[in-house]
Amino acid sequence: MKRKFLILWASILGICILAGIFTRLSYTNITVSRINEVNEFTCINAFFKAEDVDFNSVENLLDISDLVAKVIRTGESRHQAMTILSDVKIMDVIKGDVQLQGKTIHVYEPSYFLFKPSLYYVTMGYNLMQEGDVYILFLQKKEASNQSGIDELEQNSYVITTNSALGKFKVDNHNQNTILDENTSYTYGQVRHLEVLVSNKKELEFYLDVKNQVFNRINQ
Repeated sequence: MKRKFLILWASILGICILAGIFTRLSYTNITVSRINEVNEFTCINAFFKAEDVDFNSVENLLDISDLVAKVIRTGESRHQAMTILSDVKIMDVIKGDVQLQGKTIHVYEPSYFLFKPSLYYVTMGYNLMQEGDVYILFLQKKEASNQSGIDELEQNSYVITTNSALGKFKVDNHNQNTILDENTSYTYGQVRHLEVLVSNKKELEFYLDVKNQVFNRINQ
């Protein structure tokens, strides 16, 4: 049964990616809040697995990041081609340009929405930031376009280090204990409040252990 389920989802995923490629240009730069019934979009490719992430240690994560900061997600998030572009205000610079403190930067989040059918494509367990929530982000400067005259947005844009859940950690007073069932279909509305999407206790424990290491390291 599990094998049939995985084959079915692999087939659906292939079809959906092709559909998304053909339709995504029609939905570029639309704010997420304006996407009709976004909470009903079905999650695909959802779960975090440590073996899929290029991660060695928290120290290495710090080393390979251009900017590590405590941020609050502000304003609207905008749907781009196979990414969500979110504005965050920097509350504290942990590593990187301290002059960015108090300023707003743009972060390309690796999970995004597909249309026709309506799907939420989750990259390596990464769940989108929510407005008003505070996070520790590990970021790398977005590679600048080769075109001349780069605009302000591109000059102040970053991507999530590791391109996975291990580049974003929510600042709160409790750890997630929700483990999803890999044989159950979920909508974005059902999971949007979760920090990471996992279907295995061991994977959740790994994520939370890294999160604790991150907070211990930055509080030294």
